[in-house]
Amino acid sequence: AKHEVKVFNVYPHSYKDILRYRIPKNRKYYRDGYVFVKDGAEVCITEVQKLPGQKGNYFAFQKKHIISHFKQWIGKSGFVPEVIIAHVPSYAYTFIKELTDCLGQKIPVVGVLHKTDIESLSENKGLKHALSSQFTALYARSHGIWRKAEAYSLHNLRNQIIYSGIPLDIVGGARL
Repeated sequence: AKHEVKVFNVYPHSYKDILRYRIPKNRKYYRDGYVFVKDGAEVCITEVQKLPGQKGNYFAFQKKHIISHFKQWIGKSGFVPEVIIAHVPSYAYTFIKELTDCLGQKIPVVGVLHKTDIESLSENKGLKHALSSQFTALYARSHGIWRKAEAYSLHNLRNQIIYSGIPLDIVGGARL
């Protein structure tokens, strides 16, 4: 079956580069996001300025910016996804509920764990509950990450690995 794929990319960018928004073109990008088509999939990138020392949690003003871009982008097409896949769910959990709520229906949310998530699990005691309650399923992007995630007893951690960024010849040509 053919699926329509859309990518909403939240790009956390260093606050030290904020002065580049003096240029009108760059202000428009920050205000409206950047939308393009790559390999047949529409992509919307929304930039969020990360404050010095800020870890994975987004502040209220940052979440508002993310949700506003998502509503604006998704509203233009009327697209309702069958599933939402969030890479680095230790960042996404701070806004994923608001994002799915604005779609108006219950949609499965899958998180793909990265090394950043494992590091955040050891630092943020409430993260395990957030990942367990807000994501339908969690997958790791490597066996090493999966083994470390397994130690946290996440009830929704699946055994399959979701490889990303690894050429197929390295994993024996296996298709997932």
